[in-house]
Amino acid sequence: MPITAVETTSRSVTQLLEEASSYWLPAFQRWFEWSADDVIKLLDSVRNKWPIGVIVLWRPSAGLAGTLPFARRLIDSGAPPTYYVLDGQQRLTALLMLAHGWRTNRQGDLVGPIRYDAGRSRFRRGGTVGIDLAVAAQALRNPIGEEARALRSYGESASRTLELVKQVLAYQVPVYRIETDQEDSGTIAEMAKAFIRLNAAGERISNVELLLSLMGGTWAPRIREAIQAGHDLVTDGWDIDLLPYIRLVLHNLGISQSVASHPERFESAVRSLSDAARIDDVALDSARSLDAAGRLLQHELGIPNASLLTSQNVLVPIAAYIRKRSDEVLTATEQTAISHWFLLASLKGRYSGSPDTKLEQDLRIVADASGGFPLEQLVQSMRPADQKILWRDLDRGRRVNGLRREGRPYLLLLWALLAKRGATDWAGRNFTKAPWGTLTRHHIFPQNFLDQEVPEDDPATEWVHSAANITWVNDAINAEIGDTPPSEYIGKEVPLEEARHHFIPLDTPHLLQAEHYEDFLGERMRMIFQATQDEFAPIVG
Repeated sequence: MPITAVETTSRSVTQLLEEASSYWLPAFQRWFEWSADDVIKLLDSVRNKWPIGVIVLWRPSAGLAGTLPFARRLIDSGAPPTYYVLDGQQRLTALLMLAHGWRTNRQGDLVGPIRYDAGRSRFRRGGTVGIDLAVAAQALRNPIGEEARALRSYGESASRTLELVKQVLAYQVPVYRIETDQEDSGTIAEMAKAFIRLNAAGERISNVELLLSLMGGTWAPRIREAIQAGHDLVTDGWDIDLLPYIRLVLHNLGISQSVASHPERFESAVRSLSDAARIDDVALDSARSLDAAGRLLQHELGIPNASLLTSQNVLVPIAAYIRKRSDEVLTATEQTAISHWFLLASLKGRYSGSPDTKLEQDLRIVADASGGFPLEQLVQSMRPADQKILWRDLDRGRRVNGLRREGRPYLLLLWALLAKRGATDWAGRNFTKAPWGTLTRHHIFPQNFLDQEVPEDDPATEWVHSAANITWVNDAINAEIGDTPPSEYIGKEVPLEEARHHFIPLDTPHLLQAEHYEDFLGERMRMIFQATQDEFAPIVG
């Protein structure tokens, strides 16, 4: 049997924090999707000593640990991997973020700060009320440090907050450990099956994504090294995941996406690659064309990082076209057509679910194209309902959580529109010139303000995180605004013209009052749709 040992145990949150450098993620675990509300619910469960579920870890042999090209650290550290997280990464990451300022090293994931209002025994998202739990955790680790000195001014509130953090750190989390002492393709298949069953009710991961991720560890060293070197190139510039890169490499080597969906055929195809020089060339060419695709989207739509994308698979046909045209400079018409198709495919979820067939179809269209980027043919290959961005697509965004995966298409479109309109980051800097990492998602109506002002039985309470209530601003400005309502900070901390560029309906100022929140969402989404028609008319219906 590939699995040699199974251990069930429990670890305190403190022990998990001490072992944080040992935890790595397979590439198919791409996003930390939890919002601050999710983390608060987890902390509340811990406070009440309720169960929070099991963490499932895989510990491979020393020979495999650290050599897999698909892994990334759960929390930034320089230590080699010991465990790969098969299940529970959202919970585990949330707990570890408590000791890392609410930030991971994956695409700048940030949910905090989460504060504790000891007077009301209540957790809070951001703002200035209460004590940041990450600061309290740091104060416990270093009682003579700056954080501990800062807490002294809070008196009894600090004492109660520190007691809560101690309770969180002492909480026992059940852990299920799988160990293997020698890996082969059978071991990889076992881990794939384990992940599929563990996530049967969660995120849908296609068979090909598991295979591309997990089987990387069984490839010949020359193939693995070439792919790793190419992926390092695109990661440095644009944080592109391994999977779209491997998909492009497979295409450029003449291996179809559908072949990759079958374990035996996929492994056989990869092992049959014997021309090492060709593999090196294709791996490098693929990396360069993916990097060029990222730079094109940054130039056309202001997108600075692949973590904004709804699916990075959309980059594969674009990169394939760029590689095909590598001897020529793309015209302005081609670049515009590429950006239009990118937005349409992203907003319509072209590659959601199982993308193999659609990717193969689109790659064939790109390969057969002549006379420019085949926008029309690619659009015609989509379902009729997906061939235009419609009002109903954006109207749906009013009731979509903009902090979760389903909200990504709307925030991506908003980002492109803000870039096109020359918006600022509300700190006086042009939106496209602001360094990646200084911008954060901002609730126009702050979360805590809505919690206090909107009656609990009002349907609008479900739409606090509506995509229509979110924009992108400088993180320091976001923190400064805190819980201040838009009727107070717009025109004061934020100049009117800068707010207008973020599609905030200033011509109807009553919409900035909490009692008109639902109407505000509808009007702002109508403004965004109008801007989409103006900027991207050929793909809007």
